[in-house]
Amino acid sequence: MSTTEDRFILKYHQQKQVQLFATQPSPSVIVLEAEGYGHRTGDGAPGDGNGTNDIVMMEHYNGKLRLIVWGDINEEDPTHIIDLDGALESNRRTND
Repeated sequence: MSTTEDRFILKYHQQKQVQLFATQPSPSVIVLEAEGYGHRTGDGAPGDGNGTNDIVMMEHYNGKLRLIVWGDINEEDPTHIIDLDGALESNRRTND
């Protein structure tokens, strides 16, 4: 499968902005890179299409959807791995 890429501009406080790049290097993975951000072993420029400087990854792994975050550029391993099963529509409570 070839990598697909989308570019976005995220605007925030005081009209600052950061360019975001979303790529899909495989059918079960979407990665998010941001200009000026990365992780310890990241290589290449964000948006270069290689998905090697990702800071957020969403993947379908062992039948579960999960979000992986590299929140500290000095850490090689992800700082957070979030199982998204709790966000399944089938888990919505209707009596609240």
